[in-house]
Amino acid sequence: MGIRISLKLLFIVSLINGLLINTSALCYAQDIPVLKVKPDRSEQVEIDKLISEVSYTVLDLPDQEFLREVQKVIMDDSGIYLYDVSNNGERPKIFSFAPDGRFRFVLDKPGRGPGEFERIYDFDVLNNFIVLSTQTEIKFYDTLSGEYSHAFDKPRTEFIQTFGLINESLLVYNGGRTRNNTDKHLIKVYDLEKSDNMYQGLPFEDHALKGGHSYRYIFNYQDTISLLPDYTRTVYRLIESGADLDLVPAYSFDFDGYWVDEDLLLNSYDNRGRFFSEINDYIHTFDVFETAGIIYVTYRLDGEDYTYIYDKRSEFSINISAFETSHDGWLSTPETTFENRIINVVRDFEFAELDIDWSETLTEILSDKEENDPILIIADFRVQ
Repeated sequence: MGIRISLKLLFIVSLINGLLINTSALCYAQDIPVLKVKPDRSEQVEIDKLISEVSYTVLDLPDQEFLREVQKVIMDDSGIYLYDVSNNGERPKIFSFAPDGRFRFVLDKPGRGPGEFERIYDFDVLNNFIVLSTQTEIKFYDTLSGEYSHAFDKPRTEFIQTFGLINESLLVYNGGRTRNNTDKHLIKVYDLEKSDNMYQGLPFEDHALKGGHSYRYIFNYQDTISLLPDYTRTVYRLIESGADLDLVPAYSFDFDGYWVDEDLLLNSYDNRGRFFSEINDYIHTFDVFETAGIIYVTYRLDGEDYTYIYDKRSEFSINISAFETSHDGWLSTPETTFENRIINVVRDFEFAELDIDWSETLTEILSDKEENDPILIIADFRVQ
């Protein structure tokens, strides 16, 4: 996989409270793996041939509950957690399940008091806490009971739209663009206990893709946080190292001519700053799912969805334009990762859309489970 070079963030300016922050320029590492994605060489693939192992977990939803639109899933040793966004007037909810799929509780507490919320922007799970970014605070709840524990203030001028926790006090986030937040460097590190940004933006210089794009900026990989700062094509690890943070470039993507360049950006806006939607020959969405074994990428180009899978063990890759029908049930893009597996959430209506013969194991699960109970499909991929 090549050499990973550690770039130490230098903490040289003291705040009044003694916290040191980084003011150094970031040097770009050259000798990291470059994964070459080739949309024009993509092919239809029988997904069953890429899944080396598959298992299923039925999520036991209460009778009165059902999933409307799952936006995020986290799975770890403590359990399974789903963020279901607001839909048809319903409030956003966090569903909690035991590792075997048994229902524990749902976080659904409307209001503005302690432990209450009207909106969820993102969530994470760390140690014994489910952590929510709400309209006013970062709120902590017990993973086993759902009981409210404590909260920290957010940066006042920003939304915490996407975040990950380095520890229980350091939060890495994408603040988005607001009238009071025009900094182009979107990835920031915030100290919850001191209510202060450690960085006003990590110093990345690559140009951003703009115009309504969707990106998975921050994701967990093993015991670190990985991120794609400012829409770059390089994945970095942000690792706590004593009082400092190490920023480690891990790998980058080469999409050839399908990644928008500076000239296209500069000439793609009208006088109101609106992006010309008719320009389609560049990557619109970009989601990275990574395990110890593979890197699984989904993206959209010219209205079509594509998948790229790189196997770290064999160093082979495959460019996929579409998955042929899978008898194992892998029907859509992934939701999350856990250990060396990639996880998808599939609901009844998605199975019903395809009139095919499922595998014997999956057929038995579908016939035994309750209506509206979604299924986690947990797969280990391998590219030979």
